[in-house]
Amino acid sequence: ERLSRRIGGDNMGGDRWLPGFGSTTFYQHYKEYTVPAFRTWVSNNPEKSTVHNYFLLVLIEQGIIGLLLFLLLVGSLFWYAQKIYRQTTSPFWKRAVAAIGAILWMQCTVNFLSDLIETDKVGSVFYLCLSFLIIADREIKKLMNR
Repeated sequence: ERLSRRIGGDNMGGDRWLPGFGSTTFYQHYKEYTVPAFRTWVSNNPEKSTVHNYFLLVLIEQGIIGLLLFLLLVGSLFWYAQKIYRQTTSPFWKRAVAAIGAILWMQCTVNFLSDLIETDKVGSVFYLCLSFLIIADREIKKLMNR
């Protein structure tokens, strides 16, 4: 069934890649884009689950512009983390920023295989990582100005 939804999602993303289908509309539209050969006993999808790939889901719902903005945000976070890591000489801040970078990497990996940002509400951890990087940057600048 995951393969069926992934094929449906791929077809949806290719069909309306520029505007997308709109927020939370995957369930309403995906069945017409699936391939009947992959139908299983759970194809009626009573739990209304999605494509199991957050990046693809963003493309489907928000179009290519939404996906590019999300990828820009994620890429910026990784760039920011490595910038802070290279700036500091403090072992504590190096470890802390490396841990935040690892958490972000794990979230991206998991969201490539699922859509946990919306279903399990781990989006707050993503934004906590962002806020921690900002705090770390400020604290490191204070240390460097002493």
